[in-house]
Amino acid sequence: MKKIIVLLLLFTIVPDALAQSTITPEVQFRKDVANNTIHIYILGGLMDRIQEGEADFQKEYGITYYKFGCLAPPNLSFYSDYNLLVFEYLKNKFGDAWEDGIRKDVMAWNKWKPEIKS
Repeated sequence: MKKIIVLLLLFTIVPDALAQSTITPEVQFRKDVANNTIHIYILGGLMDRIQEGEADFQKEYGITYYKFGCLAPPNLSFYSDYNLLVFEYLKNKFGDAWEDGIRKDVMAWNKWKPEIKS
């Protein structure tokens, strides 16, 4: 029984990790734009709650928040880089208006808008 469980885990986890390593954030982003399935990734927690204005933001800008919950993905840099591409896309398409409505806990937001320290 233990061997079966280990095999099942290998067949579900390993292909996902390999698939992520063979595709770049840029390639995935282009595919998502073409399919109109753009995501913004969030590292959540055990009990991530929907924030006020979240649904309106997603509808207005054609973006879907994807929340990982308490299990972080194996390649965090992939999703951070992907989010940076989404931010650039939103800026080019909508100017700066979208920045007020986005959740500030999305991955790579601190890279996009680093706090100004005096």
